[in-house]
Amino acid sequence: MKKVIIPFIASTILAGCATGSFEAKEAPEGVGYTGIYGKDGIMTSYRTSRKVQPKADLGVCIASNISASDVSFSGTQYSRGALTGNVYKLNDSNTEQAKGALTASSESMAMGVEQTTRVAKDSFGLMNLTYNLKHNVTAKIDGSSLKFKFDRLNFNQANSGSLGAGSFKDNGVVTWIPSIVDGAIEQYNETADRITLCLNGDDF
Repeated sequence: MKKVIIPFIASTILAGCATGSFEAKEAPEGVGYTGIYGKDGIMTSYRTSRKVQPKADLGVCIASNISASDVSFSGTQYSRGALTGNVYKLNDSNTEQAKGALTASSESMAMGVEQTTRVAKDSFGLMNLTYNLKHNVTAKIDGSSLKFKFDRLNFNQANSGSLGAGSFKDNGVVTWIPSIVDGAIEQYNETADRITLCLNGDDF
């Protein structure tokens, strides 16, 4: 009788989770986090601001300039038959549907939910890693400044390998994999830039 050997394919992101191999570092300006940044820290919020001369409606700019896309999670699970003892490979997947982009709006403040997918190198720079982001985007006009707060940060790998399909759990963004946290901050800044261009009337 042949033995069935099941290869354990760890998720790419967890390949970099030996926190002792990553050094602590200084957090970028505007980042709120828990733990030791760059070692075992979790980014929980991000704040930034832009100069504005408002010429458009802030709510319209939020609704039309944040990404609100359905995202998919996938993975693989293994199950052993109770009677036969055979091992079965099961593909596991789920889809997180995007909600309405704009959730609240007034003359000087608006909030939306952004949901999107990005690609970055893994913790060792060897292969591309596709991951999903979800977060609240709040923008407030304060004189000649447009202040942004990104919170309820969500991050998870699109394909979790043998760990099964993931999901969003308001668990923040890991900071010990530079390509992941840098990509998330790039996403927040790109969103802030688009909203600012809209508010200033520069995207027409």
